[in-house]
Amino acid sequence: MKREMKKIIQKIGKGINIKEKQKSIRNKEDQFLLDLIQKLCELENSTSTAFKNGINLFEYEEKYIYIIKDLIKKVYGEVKSELIIWWVFESISPDGKVLPLIDEELKEHVIKTPKQLIKFLKRYNGK
Repeated sequence: MKREMKKIIQKIGKGINIKEKQKSIRNKEDQFLLDLIQKLCELENSTSTAFKNGINLFEYEEKYIYIIKDLIKKVYGEVKSELIIWWVFESISPDGKVLPLIDEELKEHVIKTPKQLIKFLKRYNGK
């Protein structure tokens, strides 16, 4: 994005103040979170597949997962980070069923995709 801004400034001229719209910033943040969750899902899927084939990668990956979890917590807060980590690593039962997320009002939310998780997190206010 910075490279694109430099090109625009070079074409228009110096002394121009360009501001990015809040919606664009939010979209980039959402895309970052979506990419992060998708990569964590890929990691979990690879680990599960390896485990089913007799290879235990958990002890190797555990330290990295804690680092990632701490970074997510720093950026998104404790409650949302716990929801993200639970959804990625624990929301699918051994028989392949998606477990519902139960909110404070005891309402069940079945979240099947990373995009649905992001939409839920946006609506969730961390009560």
